[in-house]
Amino acid sequence: MCSSDLPILTESQLAQWQGIDSIDYPQGQQYLWGDPRYLSRHVFGWRVTDSANAPLLNPGEELIFDANKAPQMGSLVIAQDAGGAVFLGRYRQIGDAEGKSEFQVIPYDPLYASASSTTTAGLQLRGTLVEIRRRV
Repeated sequence: MCSSDLPILTESQLAQWQGIDSIDYPQGQQYLWGDPRYLSRHVFGWRVTDSANAPLLNPGEELIFDANKAPQMGSLVIAQDAGGAVFLGRYRQIGDAEGKSEFQVIPYDPLYASASSTTTAGLQLRGTLVEIRRRV
């Protein structure tokens, strides 16, 4: 792996990932290329596997997230709960409690449930979207 290779994380890798050198990648790990001039060491790839955010995101498309980029209202984010479930959707701040931001992750398709840091156990933001690589 070189500095321009971004790992495409799995759900289990996302739970333990703290930066490019924070975990041991298995043989066969998949990577995306990223220009190191524009990306931090806290950037990772994610492959869309379902249609929860269609038509904005479709299965097979590759997303690049930055764990150090603070989301703005409406930003596309990735979050994970204490059980390892992953949530992709729009970021919505809902308040501050004891200096900690409370938020929701709202999928584009209303048939899928949203997640909230106030009701979803251990929900943590993992990254803010910085690039979408579409499948044509």
